[in-house]
Amino acid sequence: MATSQKDANRFSLMVMLTVNAAVFWGLVTTQQVDPAAWIGSFQGNLKGSLPIALALVLTGILNSQITPLTKARLVFLDWQHPLPGCRAFSEYLRRDNRIDAVHLERRFGPFPEEPDEQNRCWYGIYQTVRDAPAVADASKGYLFGRDYAALMVLAIMIFGGLSLALINAPLVCIGYIAVLILQYVLAANSARNHAIRLVTNTMAIASQERKNG
Repeated sequence: MATSQKDANRFSLMVMLTVNAAVFWGLVTTQQVDPAAWIGSFQGNLKGSLPIALALVLTGILNSQITPLTKARLVFLDWQHPLPGCRAFSEYLRRDNRIDAVHLERRFGPFPEEPDEQNRCWYGIYQTVRDAPAVADASKGYLFGRDYAALMVLAIMIFGGLSLALINAPLVCIGYIAVLILQYVLAANSARNHAIRLVTNTMAIASQERKNG
């Protein structure tokens, strides 16, 4: 399921990265915020876009080298315990009144307190309901936001760094980098929200199963 969700997200991620690369190339070639001028520049100087295409490919290759754990760290800004399930029982369990904590603990407990143990216990619960639509949808959203956030970190480093050297208009350069940072912030926030829904949806659905068994 996780692999198919990543495959489903890959096209959207590459589209977003390509759009960012195209905007960067337009700014570099025209030195102004004018989409009409960018289009004219694209049509008249396709050969000049080769370095940007290489930067786009490099960004995609580097993104594939980042581990899921590192991507989670970029989302939650937590180096030691960044995975969503690390806070499943200590933080998220009591937030959602759909979860029958007593029945859930009877099936899978006792609930651990140590973060990594919480994640392991939660993951065992997740495996029993991973194909439920609400769980699969939250998982897909989390993976997309997580990978988008990681791509934006790379974009800030690569495109943002190049913009400092290639965009001569300071306000345009600062504005472009600010937009990249904003995309990272929004993607990371989206990933965190979907991660919480993934954790709570998993526990809510699992807590309602086999009550009469």
